[in-house]
Order: sequence, then structure tokens, then C-alpha cells
Amino acid sequence: MRGEGMKEIDFIPSWYHDNRRRRLWYYRRYMAILIITGFWIIGNLIAGGIISRAYADLDSLCNSYEQGLQKVELARKLEARLLTLTRQSRMLQHLRPRTEISPILAELSSCIGERTALTDISLVLSPFQALESPRPNGPATVQIKNSYAGGQSLLKTDTVMTVKLSGVAADGAEVASLISRLEESDYFTRVAPVFSKNQTRSGATVTEFEIQCVIADFKTSP
Repeated sequence: MRGEGMKEIDFIPSWYHDNRRRRLWYYRRYMAILIITGFWIIGNLIAGGIISRAYADLDSLCNSYEQGLQKVELARKLEARLLTLTRQSRMLQHLRPRTEISPILAELSSCIGERTALTDISLVLSPFQALESPRPNGPATVQIKNSYAGGQSLLKTDTVMTVKLSGVAADGAEVASLISRLEESDYFTRVAPVFSKNQTRSGATVTEFEIQCVIADFKTSP
């Protein structure tokens, strides 16, 4: 046993203790570096995964954005195309004759007498306002006579069909008879002679004429 006043004598050299403390200090430093390096590697892996997912989400958003722009551009083109087709459809509706050509020609054939020969027939669509004339009591109300139109009023942009007949007749009386038959027909209105003159052809005197009328597929009321 040691006495209370006795001191412990250390026979180990001091350099040994210094080396031991130095090794312990290096060991702690290495361990700290390894731990920090491990955390850094793990953090980089986690951050890399997050960044990769973020880039993937960004690419998906960019693709969605581009597809959205393409759809918007396609919608604009379709809207412009629809507007063009609508305008063309309205224009065709105005230009399309309300009465078929074949019954008009059939009615003309029935009105032409045996002593009359047509040399030219022209069918011209013209704006309705060209037929308007000032009235003392104000403008006339003009409606379509066709049943499918429901009696709707003609617009300024609507058209009417004008028929121009050119030909020769045996005499002026035959031309007057043709005008009378056209006026009596339900197909024609505003029948008017453009000119009528006598000419000699092949040694015979004939009357050359031109008549203008309008297809009566509308009605006028004051």
C-alpha cells in the first residue's frame, strides 16, 4: 500500500505519452474527416437525385409548354380557317341563285314562239339594290318568294338573277308577243326590251332584238 504522502512515479518516458496523445489526436481528426466526407458524399447523392428529378420535371414542363403552344397555334389556325370558310359560305349563299337554272330554261322554251330564234342567253347575278328605285311613299319591302326561305326580307347584299335574251324574230309583232308571254309567266318580272331593229338576212327582213327580265323569286310590297 501506498502512503498518503507518497507520489506515483511514472517510469514511462514523456515522449511516449506525447506520441500517444499525437496518435490519438490524428485518429480523431481522421475519424472526423471520414465522417464529414461520408456525410458529404451522401448529401451529394441525395442532392444529385433531387436535381435529376428537378431536371426531369423541368423537361416535362417544357414539353407540356411546347405542346400547349402548338395546340394554341393550331386552335388559332383552325379559328382563322373557320372564319374564312364562314365568309366563303356566306358569299356563296349570296351568289347562289335561289331558283334552279333548268326550270328557268324550260319556261323560256315554252315562251319562245316558232317564229323566234334565240342567239344568246345570259344569266347574270346582280345586287338587289341595283333594282331598287325611289318610291314616293318610302322604300319597298322586298321578300323572297321561295317557300324554303320563309318569306324573309332580302338584304342589300342579296342578289337577283337578270336574264338577257338576244335573238331574231319574223317581225316586230313576234317580239311584242314574246315580251307579253314573258310578262304573263310567273317566272319573270320587270320584262323590258333593250332594243329592236329590222335587218335583212339571206334576202329576208327579220327583227333583231334584245330583251331583259328578272327572275321573279321575290315579291315587293309597299
